[in-house]
Amino acid sequence: VQSQLQSLQHDIFSSEQSGLNTIQNLKTSKKITITSYSSSFSDKIISNIAKSIQLYSNKAEQLMSSLISELNQSVSMSQTTSIGGTKSIFSFSSGAPYQIQMRNLDYVNVTHDMMQQLEKIFSNEKLDAHFYDKLKNSLKSLIIFEENSLKPFVQSACDCVQAILITMHQEDLSQSQTCSLYIKELQQVIQRISRDYLQLYNCKDILNSYLNQISMRCIELFVRNASLLRPQSDSSRLRLKNDSEQIEFIIQNFLTPKLTDLGLSYKLLKAFRHLLELKSPYEAHNETSNIADENYYSDVLAESLPYHILLHYLFSYAPDDFKSPHQSLGDWTIAKYSEWLDKHPNEKERLLVIKTCLESYVNSVKQRKEKTFANIYPLMFKLLEKGLQSVLNTPF
Repeated sequence: VQSQLQSLQHDIFSSEQSGLNTIQNLKTSKKITITSYSSSFSDKIISNIAKSIQLYSNKAEQLMSSLISELNQSVSMSQTTSIGGTKSIFSFSSGAPYQIQMRNLDYVNVTHDMMQQLEKIFSNEKLDAHFYDKLKNSLKSLIIFEENSLKPFVQSACDCVQAILITMHQEDLSQSQTCSLYIKELQQVIQRISRDYLQLYNCKDILNSYLNQISMRCIELFVRNASLLRPQSDSSRLRLKNDSEQIEFIIQNFLTPKLTDLGLSYKLLKAFRHLLELKSPYEAHNETSNIADENYYSDVLAESLPYHILLHYLFSYAPDDFKSPHQSLGDWTIAKYSEWLDKHPNEKERLLVIKTCLESYVNSVKQRKEKTFANIYPLMFKLLEKGLQSVLNTPF
């Protein structure tokens, strides 16, 4: 096994100079076998095999790092049209960047095929448990290589999703189309990324985990951006509801067939859709108030909708002088505020920022010597109090 690993390592990494044809040949020509051995199969031999696997992994990591660096440089120098205003490695279906992607794909698949052969050998041979565990553990370095090889492409896919979804703020969602333009672009890009590239990887367990990450990021960014839209009308809320259904369709068909695998992320999408279906808080008032009370939103909160998302959404019912968080923080762009949210995932921190926004609004009203607050303010204040109470004992 050791000598065959060394031979395979030499053939794969020397093929870097001769292009993809050699790699394609290796896929069909290289099979690892184990010769018969005596019962005195020594720990030294097992250690040497494990070291050979680790050496292969180190070489593979170096090659992968070189490929990614070359790919990023090629993308930055290219004049190819970007995705959502952002240059991406997935902007290409030909040329040097595409060829580098395919080389990375082939190296990972050859490595995965080799790992499967080794796993089969280790399982079939009647090795002592100590030897078997040592060899099995040595394969973890190959798994790490596969994970690291896919990470840059998964991150780029998430960047594409972010660049596309933030364009919803540039659309007129009050129009009667059943599907928004950003949704159409999202489907085209996700379909191409998944079908034409990521699905070609053979390491399916790792791949499926990464595809789920893209799905969860897609939901997170859709809900975040949709909650920050203002002003909103009944027609725009209906469009967003339809868009949420299209997001679900895209994810299920191209990323995560079993939506329940997404756990809380899928619950978030459904809860936000439920929120969009609710009447305006002004239409849901009771006899003693001209606006709904905080209990009106109990169901969506119970369905895993975070308080900060609900409060973001309620800003769309506020007058212009009642500024959204990104405006209150010094006229940040939505992209900058979204970046801040990514860096501060703790719900308490997010709610405290919204608290400063409400306090800033109250101060502005007092400075203008006005006697009343916006009708939506008391409802938002009560929901903020409940939200902070729910995370009171949550550490930062």
